[in-house]
Amino acid sequence: MLSLVYPVFNRAHLFRTTLGALGSQTLPTDEFEIIVVDDGSTDDLLALLATAREAHGLPIRYARIDVDRLPWTVFHHQGANNPAPAINVGIRAALGERVVLTSPEVEPRHVATLERMENWPLEPHQSLVGDVFDPGMAQHPGLQGWLSGGPTGRVLHF
Repeated sequence: MLSLVYPVFNRAHLFRTTLGALGSQTLPTDEFEIIVVDDGSTDDLLALLATAREAHGLPIRYARIDVDRLPWTVFHHQGANNPAPAINVGIRAALGERVVLTSPEVEPRHVATLERMENWPLEPHQSLVGDVFDPGMAQHPGLQGWLSGGPTGRVLHF
């Protein structure tokens, strides 16, 4: 089984397209799970997840955490949201042999992306590392390569 871990904070508007793309995957829904860890969103995330479950039959598991009540200190930088606590909760909840850490705006555009990740030959303790392609970065050659925090339309490549 493949576990996709999505830390989410007020990104439902970006997650909508990604969930639609996940609904078009060729990997059967009983062979992957989508773990959404919400760390305080105030947008329509729950309604979006309910719609995706109903429309696409997606295997979504949802957890909401309160970072102020976690038993460890959460690092914040200039008010930026820190996804690390949500990622850790998602990893601990994962049922899959393979865990994919991703973001709500990273779309698996090819219908066999999940199938490829599930079947990619790996030895024990090896990792499959993905990167994203953001078409908007073409205007910023100095920033191409390892990308972080792109606004929309990032495509998963590995």
